[in-house]
Amino acid sequence: NLKNVSLKKAGSADLWYKIALSEQKLNMDEEAEKHFEKATRLKPDKYEYARAYAEYLDSKEKLKRNLPMLTMLVQKSVAISLQQKLAVSYFYNKKYDKAAANWQKIEKKKPKLLKRNIVTAIAFAKAGKSQKALELYEYWLQKDPHSISTLEALMDLSQKLKYQPKYQPKYI
Repeated sequence: NLKNVSLKKAGSADLWYKIALSEQKLNMDEEAEKHFEKATRLKPDKYEYARAYAEYLDSKEKLKRNLPMLTMLVQKSVAISLQQKLAVSYFYNKKYDKAAANWQKIEKKKPKLLKRNIVTAIAFAKAGKSQKALELYEYWLQKDPHSISTLEALMDLSQKLKYQPKYQPKYI
């Protein structure tokens, strides 16, 4: 049994990675995630371990905590999915300039991705990239005209810039 062998070699990143791959094939995702993470912690510079673990980063806490790993992965890969995760990780770590810069790189390759999450508008606004933030807030307000928080953010930014939004919901 692989798990019994692993107990004897608990410090072996290679073994934890192989166990995780097996668990992943068996759709044992919870266990696979834990073991990919363990392999990555034991060998943080091993690209394939970190890449496998990055697939499981799906929450604010995980993305925030793994900023250094995501930074390393993006330096070695051009995968858009990793660049998105890095941008969101920067955002959750309140590094808005870096989040916005990363979203700009993504926009050059896949412009529609900027409009998948309102976090992009917030990141651009907090990074001082007001025109881009306005464009994204207007998009989101058109998509959900009942979003008070989006409307407030758009109006606040518009007032600061003395800008008349192109889109205003009918209830204004």
